[in-house]
Amino acid sequence: MNPSLNMTDLRKGDILVLHSQDKEPTEELLAHVAMVAGNSWSDDASNRYTRPYIFEMKAPTGHCLNLVYPTNGKVWSVYRLVITESMEDREETEASKLLPDQSASLGYIWIFYKGYQFKGRHKVVNPGSFSIFSGIAAYMGSSDFSAYAQAYAHSLWKNNRSQPPAELRNTSRLFSGAICTYLPIALYQAVMGLDKSFIYMALNARQCAPRDLTKYLAVNRYWTLVGTVSGVAD
Repeated sequence: MNPSLNMTDLRKGDILVLHSQDKEPTEELLAHVAMVAGNSWSDDASNRYTRPYIFEMKAPTGHCLNLVYPTNGKVWSVYRLVITESMEDREETEASKLLPDQSASLGYIWIFYKGYQFKGRHKVVNPGSFSIFSGIAAYMGSSDFSAYAQAYAHSLWKNNRSQPPAELRNTSRLFSGAICTYLPIALYQAVMGLDKSFIYMALNARQCAPRDLTKYLAVNRYWTLVGTVSGVAD
C-alpha cells in the first residue's frame, strides 16, 4: 500500500492520478489526471494549510485551475519527477531538476490566457476547450512517441511557451485529444523540448489515455510514486 501524504507534501509539477481507493493507479481504466500548480501554504488567520491548486481538464469546466478536491472512495496517487542522475551531462541534469517548477509556471501562463473565464475565487475555467469527442482520439490512438508525437512535442516547445496550444483554445476541434492526460504531458514537453522529452516524457500528448500515462510513469526511472492524498485539507 502506498503511504498517505499530507497536502503539504505536494510539490509543483507533481502529476496526480485520481483512482479507486482499493485499486492501484495502473489498474484503473478511467482514472483522472491533474497536475499540481503550486505548493500548499499556511493561512495565517486559521493557522491551517490550504489545499494546493491543480491544473486539469474535465467536463464541464474544460481546461481549468481548481483546488485539489476529495472524491468519495477515491484517492490521488502522486507521481514526482525526481532526478539525481540522468543520461545528460551534469550541467543539463541540474537544469532538468527545475522542470517541475517550470511546468507549473507555464501552466499559469496557459490558464490566464485571454479569453478564459473566471468562476469564483478558487476557479478559472475554459469550458470550450473540452469535448467528449476528443476522448475518442486519446483512447483509440497510440500513446507511443512516434514521429508524429515527436513533431508535436517540438511544436509545443517552439510555439507554446507564451500561449496555450490550439487544443486548449480552438473550440471547433472536436477530436483534439485534449483530455485530462493531455495537460501534464503537454506542459512538460513544452518546457523540456524534444531531447529531454525522450528521457522524461516520451508520450503522444494527444493520444494518451490515463492508464497509458500512469503505466509510463510507473516504469520511467525518473518518476517516483511518492504516495497518495485524499484531497482533504490538513
